Amino acid sequence: MEILGIQEHRIVHQEPIKIEKFKEGVSFVTVSARRNGAGAATGGVGFLLTRRAYSAISLIKPYGSRVLTISFNGNPRLTTITAYSPTKAALVEEAEDFHNTLRQAMNDVPAHHLLITEGDMNARLGKESEEDSRWYFLTRTNRNGELLRDTALECDMEITNIRFRKKVNKRWTFLSDGTLNKGQIDYILIRRKWKNSLKNTEVYNTFQSLGSDHRVVVCKIKVSFRKGHRPPKKVNYDYSALKSDGELQKKYAIEVRNV
Repeated sequence: MEILGIQEHRIVHQEPIKIEKFKEGVSFVTVSARRNGAGAATGGVGFLLTRRAYSAISLIKPYGSRVLTISFNGNPRLTTITAYSPTKAALVEEAEDFHNTLRQAMNDVPAHHLLITEGDMNARLGKESEEDSRWYFLTRTNRNGELLRDTALECDMEITNIRFRKKVNKRWTFLSDGTLNKGQIDYILIRRKWKNSLKNTEVYNTFQSLGSDHRVVVCKIKVSFRKGHRPPKKVNYDYSALKSDGELQKKYAIEVRNV
């Protein structure tokens, strides 16, 4: 993987955006988590990037503590958004505010960019009708799922998890610690204009050894990164010495004439 979106990392820091470097050239770009009423850290989003992806960055822009955008130089230009939605138990207004922010972030991305949005959306999706032939893990849609569908429709995005035919055990992304119920609440969306660049979306048990109750959702996209070109450095010459030194002026004139 070149880019890994992280949600709810629970790391609190003072910087608006913090960049840490790890072994093997991996960079961790984060927006700080928040402190709740009890003082516990909650939320926070970020990206883990390979050296190649980090060198291609052209823009890093946070939208509050729940949405982070990174753009990359490439062909086509790539912008990816990581997002962490309020839970189903949150206030309706909080969930709506989150989706308004997410829509703003996606609408700010130029139309020619390949746009990918990934995140813990806390959204449960089921079939919209009997004719719906896409591949779901659940049968019913909750309020967050309705908001996610509205956001995808308004921003011309496709929900990739339900596009590919997968076995049932390759669809669920979340395992409740208390009830051991499984759910599909983590999603990757892609701008419809570029959906043919998407080769696959699949779920893996990558974080099982870390004790996370979520599984990793991975999509494979064919895209080419390239570094941004820096303009050539301008060289300024100091000709002030020629104005006060007559002998130097004479030598300079002779050399220029000989050239």
